[in-house]
Amino acid sequence: MPQDNAEAVRWYRKAADQGYANAQYALGFTYHKGQGVPQDDAEAVRWYAKIVASCFASTQASPLQRWTSILVLVLVLPVLAVPKRRWGPAT
Repeated sequence: MPQDNAEAVRWYRKAADQGYANAQYALGFTYHKGQGVPQDDAEAVRWYAKIVASCFASTQASPLQRWTSILVLVLVLPVLAVPKRRWGPAT
């Protein structure tokens, strides 16, 4: 079956809207890389932030899940916030 990124995004969004963290991560990654959707770092950050928020909101989240969420927030969000180089390679 041929790869259909737009269809994958549609199914990821359905699952992510229901609160599935793996689908939320997949959507964030998809928007960050621009696979099947236009590249949009703000939208990627929004989906990554939903994962973190859902772990903090969950009363059944283990301490490992909460610390993993904090780690994702600390490591991923600054990477996305840094503007991309807009000039050519260094000579």
